[in-house]
Amino acid sequence: MSEIAGVPLAKVRVPNSLVFLFAEFSTLLARLTKRPPALGISADALRVFAAGLSFDGTRAQRELDLVHTSTRDALKEVISSMGLETQPGT
Repeated sequence: MSEIAGVPLAKVRVPNSLVFLFAEFSTLLARLTKRPPALGISADALRVFAAGLSFDGTRAQRELDLVHTSTRDALKEVISSMGLETQPGT
């Protein structure tokens, strides 16, 4: 993603336990204030990402004639829509 966005990766690594703690606190605070979690990180979403779930769109492709977009192209589109420049040649 950093290659597509044209920005370097963060140089600081945050331990998973600290990220999960932040997500739990953020989710609790969101429930109390009835606002979205800080940085958009909810504990539930983090658990889904951590589980490494994968999905297969074959059925949607077959039954709905859905045409899939590559992850790379989808990221380029999102970054472009945010007004961020991409590196030449990506």
